[in-house]
Amino acid sequence: MFLTGETSERVFNGKLRLPREFHLQKKDLFCKWKNEDTLILSDSLGSLDYMAGRDKLSGKMHIGADSTIDISKEYEGSLASIRGCVTTLEIQFSR
Repeated sequence: MFLTGETSERVFNGKLRLPREFHLQKKDLFCKWKNEDTLILSDSLGSLDYMAGRDKLSGKMHIGADSTIDISKEYEGSLASIRGCVTTLEIQFSR
């Protein structure tokens, strides 16, 4: 995965739109919460452990056909800063 760039989006109807330019629908992605407001996505478990920590549980992340991911209702209306960091995608929520 080679992602660079930064953008921001709002969580709307429990979904967050990710940049289409990253072509994430074609990848098997894993996710970990670094803290309560930072979600890390990657196709490499090693990169995910490095960015979020080994002590946190990881899971698979489904990317919808419209480049969206499902986000918990507690983040509804939050502004998400999305930053591509070469091997990971960091999503920081501002509530």
